[in-house]
Amino acid sequence: MTTTRSQRAYSQAIGIVGEVKDLKDNNSWKASDVRKIYIGLWHSFPIMVMSSGLSQAVCYERMKATSPGSRGAAHTRLLRNCADILDYNDLDTFVDQVVSAGTGKYMKMTRELLRVAPYVTHMAEALLDDGDENHGAAGA
Repeated sequence: MTTTRSQRAYSQAIGIVGEVKDLKDNNSWKASDVRKIYIGLWHSFPIMVMSSGLSQAVCYERMKATSPGSRGAAHTRLLRNCADILDYNDLDTFVDQVVSAGTGKYMKMTRELLRVAPYVTHMAEALLDDGDENHGAAGA
């Protein structure tokens, strides 16, 4: 059976967001806080990619992933999901490839990530939203 790009993107988004939904509390962060921040990050990340570029957005997320607690965990999860969308198993390899990609590859990576991002955002809202309108995007 043939699937459309939208179906593949939604399937990918369900898998990505399902992992976040299944998160358990950790010693340094609460899973519910990570989920809330994660939703906000998926609202703001595509905008950052379009305005600053994929390389700058990924490097920013890499820096923010070192933050302690729930915020750092949410940024790490977003970055890990971006790597998954673009079929990279290793986060360091993903960041290196984004930063060093030639124009054609860079544009393809950007297009692919921006194509899937709305589906991830929709699935995150549908599966993770607890009804609180403040999704932690401010100060992300």
